[in-house]
Amino acid sequence: MEFLPDCRLVVAGAGDLLVDMRHYAAAKPYSWRIDFVGRLLPDKLRSITSKASLGFCVMRNMGLNYYFSLPNRIGDFASAGIPVVASDFPEIKKVVGTYRIGALVSESTVESAEALAAVIEKTLNEWASLSDVEKSARFAAAREDLSWKNEQKKLIHCIDTIFVNNNS
Repeated sequence: MEFLPDCRLVVAGAGDLLVDMRHYAAAKPYSWRIDFVGRLLPDKLRSITSKASLGFCVMRNMGLNYYFSLPNRIGDFASAGIPVVASDFPEIKKVVGTYRIGALVSESTVESAEALAAVIEKTLNEWASLSDVEKSARFAAAREDLSWKNEQKKLIHCIDTIFVNNNS
């Protein structure tokens, strides 16, 4: 936020680093531009997300569970039509890269506030330069492919495969 004077940050949810983040933010002169809203009911979260200019899914690689995960918020941002700046982890990269709905950042970029701010500004500028038709097309494809209906089919197929292989 130090390098993004025209931006506000809304942090929704709770996690391992929430207390540290609150303390860190409170000590900064730009703390008034950071809101911690805590855990929210889905409707309230969707309402806040739909007003955002950019979503974040920036994580440290704290093990294979993090590295190979696809956090729900990626789908939340896609559903809301909000571009995302996200960690360059395999499953996240598949979604963000396939649908071209944001930018990926390395861990070294995340470690540098100035470098991360530069990626954020670049992403916001690139996104602003796209036509509404192009933005809509990207998110429509993501919403269609990432729907529960499609994921349900994949899950059922996996379960069926397990049962068939175990009963052979």
